[in-house]
Amino acid sequence: MSLIPFLIIICTIPFDYHKYSIKPESKRTTGNNLYISYEDLDNDGTSEEIIAFVQNNTTAIIISENGAIIDQWNFKGSFDFWFKKCLFITGDKNSDGKKELYVFTLYKDTILLHCISDFRNPGLSIKDRVIAVVGNGIKAPDPFIIPAEMDDLDGDGVKELIFGIGTGFSKYPRNVYAYFISKDSLIVSPESSYFISGILQKDINNDGKKEIIPYGYAASNISPENAKYHDFSSFLMVLDQNLKFLFDPIEFKGRYSGLTPCLFKRNDNLCLAWLHNRISNKSTSTFYFVNNSGLITDSVPLNFYVYNPTYTPNGDPGNGLIQVFLKNGIGLLNSDFKLVKTFPDLIPSNIIQQDFDLDGKQEIVLTDVGKGKIYVYREGFMQDVSVFTDLSSTGPDLISLKIDSKSYPVISVQSGQNQFFFKYGINPAYPFYYLYYAGIYLGILAFALTIINIQKNQIRKKYETEKKISELQLALIRNQLDPHFTFNVINSIIYSVEYSEKELAGEQLRQFANMYRNMLLSAGSTRRTIAEELDFCNNYLLLEKMRFKERFNYNISVSEDIDRNFLIPKLLIQIHAENAVKHGLSSIERGGRLDIELKNVDGVLLIDLTDNGIGRVKSASLGKLSTGKGLETMEELYSIYNKYYNEKVSSQITDLYDPQGNPEGTKVSIRIKKQNDKN
Repeated sequence: MSLIPFLIIICTIPFDYHKYSIKPESKRTTGNNLYISYEDLDNDGTSEEIIAFVQNNTTAIIISENGAIIDQWNFKGSFDFWFKKCLFITGDKNSDGKKELYVFTLYKDTILLHCISDFRNPGLSIKDRVIAVVGNGIKAPDPFIIPAEMDDLDGDGVKELIFGIGTGFSKYPRNVYAYFISKDSLIVSPESSYFISGILQKDINNDGKKEIIPYGYAASNISPENAKYHDFSSFLMVLDQNLKFLFDPIEFKGRYSGLTPCLFKRNDNLCLAWLHNRISNKSTSTFYFVNNSGLITDSVPLNFYVYNPTYTPNGDPGNGLIQVFLKNGIGLLNSDFKLVKTFPDLIPSNIIQQDFDLDGKQEIVLTDVGKGKIYVYREGFMQDVSVFTDLSSTGPDLISLKIDSKSYPVISVQSGQNQFFFKYGINPAYPFYYLYYAGIYLGILAFALTIINIQKNQIRKKYETEKKISELQLALIRNQLDPHFTFNVINSIIYSVEYSEKELAGEQLRQFANMYRNMLLSAGSTRRTIAEELDFCNNYLLLEKMRFKERFNYNISVSEDIDRNFLIPKLLIQIHAENAVKHGLSSIERGGRLDIELKNVDGVLLIDLTDNGIGRVKSASLGKLSTGKGLETMEELYSIYNKYYNEKVSSQITDLYDPQGNPEGTKVSIRIKKQNDKN
């Protein structure tokens, strides 16, 4: 009643607001040659601070937690790499939840590897391990480290450290490396002078193992005369887990062209394509599809220029977008490589995708030095928020997430000599934007609830009236049942006295006294437990058995899954046992039997009373005295019982016959099924 008018109103009164917010938390000056990032190394929910620095001829890493320094490790060499975005790689070699820190330093023209395997214990598990010698650059060695994911290449349960080394103007090394930690051995990809800037790991031949794909661009520093795989062209290279070429590299000619692998969702499958672009007066780009044999199977040319493609989720598990850089700004391509959205004002100096608010989805954080702003986007470049800050154009530009088990996570951005901390998450004021709409909705709802309450009051009064009637009817039934039973028992005792069986009559009187005491104690109730009803019925049958001088026997069996404390109508079993004795078993001389069986079938309580008496037809022909008041009252009880106690009680009487068609007794079947609770 209230939702439809509410929706009409909110569609006519729109307002703009941000669901998420980013706010400055703090700022500090770091100083020169200081590189700070955060990583939860021991998987305790709190990030450790990792500080790499070179000061006073000392190259070191300091690890601290909650502001307290844990230890400092000094290294041979320096962090004087061409790019300083990767000075170390963190990884968990044996998947025990504890990460190691693999540190690279440059000593003269040699790249060294070191490892802090346990930051809480001093010492290095790997120290001064020679990785590569760097060729001559223009002025000095100009290598840089390219990070990759650790992977178990040899299947021994220990992951290998995989990384690349690139150079600016030096001819070498420009390779991918895999360091086997447990064996202290190193393998290197085939000789190449192609300029590589990144590494993608993806199982492209569906063999359960990830291939290693180095990629880069034609920087035009190493000519074809000086190397087979030079950088005057772009090369499509795929390495297997032995760092051998999966197929001969494919050359895409064109100086200053780029070739970048890109993952994206297509028809619910994660596909791999290569984007090739080249600088010219009419620059365009093309996506190529290559099979695992190195054959180009398809291509999609674009009529515009893009570079650096990255798959970004779009909030839809079956779809995704390809984030690309344009000549001016950023664009988004769909799975058909159509440009669906552009951001011409975004010219980021750094961009990273990570779950920065720990909600299970990746956010996109980018820095724009020109505008001095930091942007955060949701998946698919949605719901952006930004904040102004003092970004440096000289670098470094390091973005990481600092988490604290006792507080909220913050985004750390180091730019130049400044480090900024930002709190990002749901805007705390966001729910209050709805107060206006909430007031409208509550007003409409109050009107609707008033009408509903009037209806409920009418229904409640009707229900209370019906409940009172039911209580009066149940009270009437109690008054009818108890005198009925008493009358029948007294008849039995009188019968014994008339035949001068005084001792039996006395026993019957004592038995009756116990039963009557039981009836008096339960006089205020219309229900009792199965155990109490069976005990009462057993006492009654003992009385009748004494009265009829062992003309019949009886047996009561209860299955183990029956709850003996389950409440049933009072006299439910006894009234039918009484009818079996009086109208069936009392007229036979010997061999009479009454079987009472209780069992649970699919949540329904079944009570069967079977006798081998003379049957109802013959009993009626003999003129047995019966008003039928007991069964009539029980039927009335059944109809009210379900209404009052919300339980369905029903009974069925079946006449039994032998194969010749002679009466063979009577069977009474009672069913009790508990219904769903009423409100």
